[in-house]
Amino acid sequence: MLNRRTVLLGAAAGGLLAGFQGRPAWAGERRLVVLTSYPQEMISHYVDAFQKRHPGVRVDIVWLSGHDARDYLLGEGRGKVDVFWAPNMPVFLDLAGRGDFRPLRIDRAGLPDRLGRQEISDPQGRFLATEVAGYGLVFNPARLAAAGLPEPANWDDLAKPAYAGQVVMPDLSVLGFGPTVIEIVLQHKGWAAGWALLARIAGNGVLETAHGDDLMDLLMHGDKSIGITIDFFADQAIARGVPLKFVYPPANAFEPADIAILKDAPNAGAARQYVSFVLSDAGQRLLIDPDLRRLAIRPAVYGSAPPGYFNPWASAFAGALDFDSAVFARRKAVDMAVFRTMIAEPAPRTGPLWAKARALSARPLPAPARALLRTATEALTRPPLTEAEAAPLFESWRWQDQDAKAVTAVTTVWAARMDLAVKTAAQALAQADQAAKAG
Repeated sequence: MLNRRTVLLGAAAGGLLAGFQGRPAWAGERRLVVLTSYPQEMISHYVDAFQKRHPGVRVDIVWLSGHDARDYLLGEGRGKVDVFWAPNMPVFLDLAGRGDFRPLRIDRAGLPDRLGRQEISDPQGRFLATEVAGYGLVFNPARLAAAGLPEPANWDDLAKPAYAGQVVMPDLSVLGFGPTVIEIVLQHKGWAAGWALLARIAGNGVLETAHGDDLMDLLMHGDKSIGITIDFFADQAIARGVPLKFVYPPANAFEPADIAILKDAPNAGAARQYVSFVLSDAGQRLLIDPDLRRLAIRPAVYGSAPPGYFNPWASAFAGALDFDSAVFARRKAVDMAVFRTMIAEPAPRTGPLWAKARALSARPLPAPARALLRTATEALTRPPLTEAEAAPLFESWRWQDQDAKAVTAVTTVWAARMDLAVKTAAQALAQADQAAKAG
């Protein structure tokens, strides 16, 4: 359920109560309210540039993200917001399906609807992509070289024994970009193999909530070498001179940030001006500002980008992208719950088991020990439910606003299955160790 205090604090911070720049309203000035999850450093670029072009419009910001934004727009915020702008396609798909957006009657020349085979804008024009963000691996090349390790190139690399102890696995059940990373791996590998890979990656490192600058600092000054992140976090750090590198695994998705005008927008005219500006050449060029370093939706903008600036429209794997955003929207809530139950919560117990499994794998083992090792790894990598078992939950759990007791009842069953799996793995590894010693 939406936390009212969160809305009021977000409204006060963004200016719904006080104004974006803290100035009083001018006589005759139109008031535009934008709901977004973007950080202030990005929004300030756009508000300043827009108000220079439209001095008669005062822009107020409400900062909310994810389900809070959806609940606000469907509840107490109805009729109070003009523009919704955020990287959260599942929410846009839901609100568009409810008929809560006006058609965007603006010039769409030069604005692609797809990146490769991946749909990034609404074909009916109810919401449009304004930028895309990719996911990948950020790493410390000097530390890897000193350890004699190659630079990673794909998701599977992170599960290799050579990188044991080197990986920062984000807790994908709590970080905003986490569900997309989960779904990239699941759509790439399939349900069972995808969860197995995520479990192996987590077993190769530590589970962290660090992201953005905190992750970059950890890779520079901690004892880990590789992390999973969004491209602009890494690009901004690298542009500041931090000696890290970032790569996009070929199996990937570029998640769009979308923009829409609410059906009951109080100031639809100013809203259309704002959306038009964000999608214009001038608005898109703000994205490649050194302070932002984001991926513009207009391919033409990259002609003026700095040398070496990544262009998703010209990348070698752009044509192969077939990430299904609708599938992601349906499975997001279940993905997060499975990750939490299968990987995040058991991590203190599974971490030592993965270390023991790696140690055994490095030794010559008799056949009985090898069989026991397989039993252990299968137990640690098997998701607590099959895709067929998960399917009925995809729609009913879609917005995580179902009965909490019902959710707890289901996830308690998953937790019990994982508890049994951990005990099975521990027993099998102990027996494998004994068999290895016996020769």
